[in-house]
Amino acid sequence: MSDTPVISVIIPAFNAAAYIAQCIENVKYQTYKDIEVLVIDDGSIDETVTIAKSFNVKVISQGNNGVSAARNTGLKNAVGQYIHFLDVDDLINHCFYEELLNSASTYNADVVCCNVYHEKSSSWSHEKTGIFVASNVEDKMMLAKVGEDGHCFKYLLKKQFLSDHAIYFDETLSISEDLVFSIQAVYSANRVVLQTRALYLYKHRANSTLAQFNRGKRADRSRELAPVREFKQFFKNKFEIYNLGEDHGIDTIYFILSIPFVRKRELKNGLVKWYFCGICVVRKKII
Repeated sequence: MSDTPVISVIIPAFNAAAYIAQCIENVKYQTYKDIEVLVIDDGSIDETVTIAKSFNVKVISQGNNGVSAARNTGLKNAVGQYIHFLDVDDLINHCFYEELLNSASTYNADVVCCNVYHEKSSSWSHEKTGIFVASNVEDKMMLAKVGEDGHCFKYLLKKQFLSDHAIYFDETLSISEDLVFSIQAVYSANRVVLQTRALYLYKHRANSTLAQFNRGKRADRSRELAPVREFKQFFKNKFEIYNLGEDHGIDTIYFILSIPFVRKRELKNGLVKWYFCGICVVRKKII
């Protein structure tokens, strides 16, 4: 690895002793080698830090502030030209960085994404043939499938681009923090490249280490509408609003460039549902 690595891999870790060694080795044995690894310890009380320090990686410890804060700490300390956020209990193909970096360089793209293989159900996985490049908003959003899959781990992102557009994770959000970040990145990118191979393996674990971040805060369901408010603020003046009066309640549909992206459904029983690209991501009972 050079003094100024090309890629910085940011790995948030909270009580991840069972996975951290495999995760670091997964990066170590990549076909592309000019990589720095930053393990952001978010207040672990197990052997996570000890195991991570046994490898030649940068370990930064902080209080238990949540996955968004951990990723932001990684962004502040990363020196690579490109950033990748890797979940500690997932896996990546051995040529993940080589293929995504080649696409980023070839097309001078701010954002490159790959398809994801979902371990729990192959029906959720997407894989096509070829490489797709998009530069207008509609195509970028649809190519990245950011509405239905807002996970940040499938992207390789230019660090300077993130800095220029002040794109970071909102630490006040307890859910959908990936979605808000990914939408801003995809929307703002000069172009998005889709590397169609499923190079990222999303593991489904009953006790996912990332699911443990701020678990107590997740109990505060009153904050579930926060990502929706952030989403609306980011696209301020970019939506047209059309209200439909229905027997069951009211639908409010938000459009971006004539594409229906967000729907708010208010039912007569007081239940409010928010949909991103047809997927219900937030539901809240109004008393």
